[in-house]
Amino acid sequence: MIPRLIHRIWLDDPMPDQVAANGREWARLHPDWTVVNWQATSALPPLANQDTFDQAAAYYPADWKRFRADLVRLEILRELGGVYADTDTVPRRSLDPLLQERSCVVAYSPQHIRGEHPITNCVMAAAPNHSFIGDLVDQLPDALAAYGHRPLAQSIGPWHLTRTYQRRFRDDVIVLDSEDMFGDQGWVEHYWNNGRRRRGEATW
Repeated sequence: MIPRLIHRIWLDDPMPDQVAANGREWARLHPDWTVVNWQATSALPPLANQDTFDQAAAYYPADWKRFRADLVRLEILRELGGVYADTDTVPRRSLDPLLQERSCVVAYSPQHIRGEHPITNCVMAAAPNHSFIGDLVDQLPDALAAYGHRPLAQSIGPWHLTRTYQRRFRDDVIVLDSEDMFGDQGWVEHYWNNGRRRRGEATW
């Protein structure tokens, strides 16, 4: 069972008004859920990859906060379960019907490389200690060793999810089409609040 927790990560202070408003929308449409905002001063649960978290600036000097956010979302989801949602997302409706009697739900990204869409890490839902999320956490050092010289999306971001899923099929992992998750009739609206993406320069 997926716990009624919604995790958002914002590692800068203070939280901008729009980011806070997005969180309130998650809370409004999920009144029986708890929205947790993980910020720079938050006490994190024990991290399996604590050393990697501490050395974030060595791995990605210009993007170390996003690196930490990508790492922490996986660790939190394994430890606590629930829904992880980027701070530039808002739900179009309650996710309760989508998640009912499911243990892990993810979705393909609208972004692609030569037509191949990765599994996005911007919205993920899982029960605590789900094997897929566990593999993502446990295999993070190997992903960094192999792909740490590449853009973050290719090392521990969406392409890490995609490679891990492709290595071992799991019939309890539901992967939604990007249109089903993010389309006009989908479950979540994502503003893709990334300067490079807005300029059409994102590297996937």
